[in-house]
Amino acid sequence: MNSFDKVRNFFFYFSIALFIASIVTIFTVGLTLGIDFTGGTKYELSFDKLPERSLVEEAAKKTSNELTSLQLIGSNGYQMKFKPTTADNLKNLNKELESYVPKEQNLEIVGPSISKEITQQALVSMGLALLAIIIYITWAFRKVPKPTTPLSFGLSAVLALLHDVVITVGIYAVLGKFFGAEVDTLFVTAILTVFGFSVHDTIVTFDRARENLILHPEKDFVANINNSVLQTVVRSLSTSMTVVFVLSALALFGGESIRWFVIALLIGVISGTYSSIFVASPLLILFQKFHRR
Repeated sequence: MNSFDKVRNFFFYFSIALFIASIVTIFTVGLTLGIDFTGGTKYELSFDKLPERSLVEEAAKKTSNELTSLQLIGSNGYQMKFKPTTADNLKNLNKELESYVPKEQNLEIVGPSISKEITQQALVSMGLALLAIIIYITWAFRKVPKPTTPLSFGLSAVLALLHDVVITVGIYAVLGKFFGAEVDTLFVTAILTVFGFSVHDTIVTFDRARENLILHPEKDFVANINNSVLQTVVRSLSTSMTVVFVLSALALFGGESIRWFVIALLIGVISGTYSSIFVASPLLILFQKFHRR
């Protein structure tokens, strides 16, 4: 076993521990679901004179509007999300804040049936995306030399992808618990984007592995995979860092309305880069050993 094998194995076991910790976090801490999944009201107001957040929170409480989220929009408005409420309660909220001259900008009401439909569509979308990825990668790597199987490439990529998604959701659960990050349709969009980015990074490494397996059949399978990772790691890191820099700037200066969406993308991109190096390749080696046995 060479030094790279030791490093790879260490990070692979670390990834397993992190994966398990994320699952435990998801089930114990839970996700903070937005109104897209629970039903409720999204209400946007602009003001001639912007009130303090505490005043808006107090006014909502007084008027029986159960506030779940309060975000600043621009320099003179708030986006408020409530559990199911009534039109009269919203009118009373406007009266409470009338000294600041509130102007309604947007009102969206999501009922239970709509939220259930959104949940089902989100799950179906992710399931179909995973299935399509397995089929595509299995087909794309159909010419790998035997005894390597193309299905092992597809399964390794998807399991690495699931690692990225579970870790992203686990971290998001913690962010929701302590900072109010909500799981909404934007979060689902971020997860589907992570699907594409993570698989793209893994395919770069796997494609080089396929080339090395064809060009160097005399070498051990593990040696070919290790060489492939070492040959592509700089490219993977360089590509990912450019995305990380852009997303970091958006998270800091992009405004509250997209901040959690960008943070979910940022977590997923970092996890995807990591998994393409330390998760996907070790999984491919494990599948190969299992296949030989």
